[in-house]
Amino acid sequence: MGTTPQRLDVLFLTHNFPRRDGDYAGRFLERLARLLTERGVRIGVVVPHDPGAAEYEEMSGIPVWRFRYASDEDEVLAYRGQAVAPSILGSR
Repeated sequence: MGTTPQRLDVLFLTHNFPRRDGDYAGRFLERLARLLTERGVRIGVVVPHDPGAAEYEEMSGIPVWRFRYASDEDEVLAYRGQAVAPSILGSR
């Protein structure tokens, strides 16, 4: 009696992922996602939005959801190396 292998589903929760072709931010994660997809793993990515990036798209067949957390002017937490956004958190 054999067993049927189950497909593995993996969700990447990250602070950066490529926003377009040629973008280096999170490129290693896109590569890992593609390699896992080639091995039958179903991948999804959730990442902060960045001005100009699509809120949803498929990159190399991988669904990417970018959540908005502020206005375009205040979306500065990801992709820029800033750990704190003074305009969102207020000055201290």
